[in-house]
Formats: sequence, structure tokens, C-alpha cells
Amino acid sequence: MYRRFLILCLSCVLCFVSGCSAKKEVSEQMTDVVVIQNTVAELSVACVNETVADKLVSSFVEDMDYDIKSFVRQFYDYLASGEYDLAMYMTNDSTNLDRDSFMRISSYVESVKSLTCYMMEGMVEGSYIVVAKCGVLTTLGAQVVTMLNAFYICTNESGTYYICGNDVGDEVKSYNSIMLSGQMIDDIEEQVRLDNAAAVLNQDNLREIEGIVIFDEVTRFLYEQQTAE
Repeated sequence: MYRRFLILCLSCVLCFVSGCSAKKEVSEQMTDVVVIQNTVAELSVACVNETVADKLVSSFVEDMDYDIKSFVRQFYDYLASGEYDLAMYMTNDSTNLDRDSFMRISSYVESVKSLTCYMMEGMVEGSYIVVAKCGVLTTLGAQVVTMLNAFYICTNESGTYYICGNDVGDEVKSYNSIMLSGQMIDDIEEQVRLDNAAAVLNQDNLREIEGIVIFDEVTRFLYEQQTAE
């Protein structure tokens, strides 16, 4: 009788201990799951932040707006034909479009052969930062070389585009510079540099226009710096 009672008690104790161990194990497992979930959440937030950062420096879109592209093409057509007075009316700050520099570049540009515009919306509503990759045939021979220029284009009250000059303000200039320092633009510069180097190898006299028509980096028309001398 006592022996059966003792065995029953021992069985209860063993069941209780087993139950506690199981609960502890489940508790530990749940804790592990929570830790893993938190880690995944942290990684997800980090990935989102990286994506946002990438967009900040790579948000240029190729030929995003064909009206703006046509506007930029008009500027290059005026450049090719030496129409300084007409090009001057495309800006709100013609004093920064130096006639001598414009005409010097024009004297080497025979015609526009291609144009790709990388665009993004600017800091101010109705404004755009445009990096233009313009292939031109020069007066020196048959090789096409590429000009790479940045324009800050704004919209007036009547909806007409114009190239904005140095009066844009320091904050906007800083914003434009940051946007133009992105990896995407660096990649475009590198490709243009390689293409122009190949053109010079095939036509040695193109060295005459290095720094005049052929640029190694993006040059700014009208804002931040003068047209290349």
C-alpha cells in the first residue's frame, strides 16, 4: 500500500519536473524566434535606407521629358549654327553666356548627331537638372565626339522653359552639385571619356579641341561656373 503510494508520488514529481523542463524549452525556443525576427526587421530597415540613399544619387532618368529634350536640342542647334543671339534668349541671365566662348565652341561644331538627356526634378517646383550627352560632328573631320554639359532648367509662369543662370541661390546650387556627384553621372563621364579618347586615336587632330569641345567632366552652362574657355 505504502509502496504504491510512494510510486504514485514519485510519478507525479517526475511529471511535474518534465512539464517544467518542457515549458522552459518552449520558452527558450520562443525567445530564439523573437531574436531572429528582430534581426530580420533590422536588416529590412537597413536595406530600405540603402535603397533611399541610392535613389538620392541615381535618380536621373534618361530622356524623361521630350519637351525638355527638344529645348536642350534647340540650344545645341543654335550652338552649331553660331546663333548666339537666339541662344541668349533661352536663358534668364544672358550675361553669363559669354559670346566669345560660345562662338569659339561653335566654330568647331559642324552639326549635332545625337542627344541623350539625363533628367531629374530640381529642388524648386518646375525646375530640372539636365545632364546632356551630345554627339557632335566637328569641323575637323569625320569622327563624332561627345560634349557633356549640365543645365539647370526652370519654368516661367507661362510654362516656357529657360536656362537659369547664377541667380538661383546658394541652396539650389548646393543641391544641384550634390545631385551631380552621383555614381550614375560618374559612369556616364567615364564612358564619354573613353569614347572621346577612341575618337582622338582615330583622328589625331581632334587634340586641337580638347578642353574646347571635348570635355573630360560635366561642365555647367550658365550656373556654378562659366562656359569652358
